[in-house]
Amino acid sequence: MTHRSVISWLLFSLAMLLPAQSNATDTALIELLDVSQGDAILVTTPEEKTMLADAGPSGKIVEKLQRRGLSAIDLMVISQQFPARCL
Repeated sequence: MTHRSVISWLLFSLAMLLPAQSNATDTALIELLDVSQGDAILVTTPEEKTMLADAGPSGKIVEKLQRRGLSAIDLMVISQQFPARCL
């Protein structure tokens, strides 16, 4: 899978999580989380749906998600087939 197709798939997935109509106060929160070997991307919608892209190899992401009160995510995206990108 090419880098461009991964980004396209990620944007499509994000669009599917967002509401069809929103007010100015209904915004998604996008966070870049340091997971040692790069960043994980955590998206939280106004409806509290979550998407996580690239979690990193160290398990640090679990602690970071727990600190945010998350015990589960709705969608996980892994952009590469390398162990460094997976939990």
